[in-house]
Amino acid sequence: MRPDAVLASPALVWLATAEEKRTHLLSLTSIPVDRLPRGTAASRTSDTARLFPDRDPIGIDLNGRWVVLYVAAGSREDLHTFVQRHADLLAALPAWTLRVALPPDLKTLDTSFRQVVEQELMTPLSVRAFDELRWYFDQRRASGGDRHRVADEERFAYAKEAFAGPRFQLLYARWLSQGDSVFDALQSRAISEAIARGAGRIETLVLPHQYRHLSPMLGGVARVDDVSVQSDNGPAEMATASVG
Repeated sequence: MRPDAVLASPALVWLATAEEKRTHLLSLTSIPVDRLPRGTAASRTSDTARLFPDRDPIGIDLNGRWVVLYVAAGSREDLHTFVQRHADLLAALPAWTLRVALPPDLKTLDTSFRQVVEQELMTPLSVRAFDELRWYFDQRRASGGDRHRVADEERFAYAKEAFAGPRFQLLYARWLSQGDSVFDALQSRAISEAIARGAGRIETLVLPHQYRHLSPMLGGVARVDDVSVQSDNGPAEMATASVG
């Protein structure tokens, strides 16, 4: 799937390795190194931050537009994680496209995946909601998630329900390992403003072939949903989301 997504745009210069991405982004943009996408890799002594844990390449065209590729072979939660990790990067790029590549049998999930992207990138929290989220995260960590160990059980129960979605569950896990820097994108309007003026784009790329039959070669079948849609093995289809 990944090679097909790359071959759909042969004019782009594709950066495949973490070192290539780091070198080019730091030299061609103003983004600081601590805002580059990172994950945590468990070591024997501590969680060690590592840059660009995702295997999908990043492209750049001759006009300076960056293409951040996500190949949707997993779940909505995987996409939540990917978008959260790349939010600071997108906010720092002068012109960018977030491209979600889907196999033909999952193209009916286009709307669902687009909702995830819009929720993560175009739904900043109000000051009041952000303050409540910070309070809830602090209380959750201190109490181990037990509402009976917090001073305001009713407030904690309400916040737990309000922030029960995947967006905030994943954000909590990232906050525990990376600290308050994960909050920076929550109130920023830089991404939604970039989309409004055309500097930012969200696209869907439907890949040209079926891939499900290759799953046994990888030792298992990766499922996103129970979706079975027949599709011609024609050229890849590209659609730019109309958002903003």
